Formats: sequence, structure tokens, C-alpha cells
Amino acid sequence: MDEAVRYLAQEGVPKETIARVLLSSNKRAPPMATAPGRSIQAPFAGCRRKNHIHDAIVEAALKIEKKLGRDLALALLKDEQVPDEVAARVIAPEPRRIRIKRPAA
Repeated sequence: MDEAVRYLAQEGVPKETIARVLLSSNKRAPPMATAPGRSIQAPFAGCRRKNHIHDAIVEAALKIEKKLGRDLALALLKDEQVPDEVAARVIAPEPRRIRIKRPAA
């Protein structure tokens, strides 16, 4: 303990701080990130999509369609039991709404 006191004094730490930190049970309160009762996180808006595996299959089908063609994309959607209405929208001819992943707000 004496060695710690000597070291802190040598480094220019005020004696009151040394006594508080090393020699007493009084500790500084943790810093408060925000005012009491307020959250630092933005409220979760949520996503309308619930089946993320289904979403991944659709994204994969879109990429397969671009690189390997419409037939393989349709085969993937059928094999993964994607509903026919969804498959029809995914492989619909242009113009179609571009599907992009938006960054989280």
C-alpha cells in the first residue's frame, strides 16, 4: 500500500485523491451517460419482416437471377417452398421495385 501511495504522490496525484482512492471506502460514482430516467438508446422501430430465413432466400434468389438466370432463381424459390405470389414478385420482369437493405437508423 505504501508503495502505491508513493507512486501516486510521485506522479502528482493530489493527496486528497490518494486518500479517497486507496485509504477509504468512498469511491466516485459511476459517470451518468444521460439524465436520470432517459435512455441512451434510440427506441427500436422494428421491422415488418419476421421470417429472416425467408428473406435471405429471396435475397439469394435475386443474386442468382442476376448471375445465373431466372430459371435457377425460380428453382431455388420453389425448392425452399417460397409462396408462389412471392416468387412471382421476386422474378417479375423489369421494371420492378429495387430491393435494397437500408442501413439501420
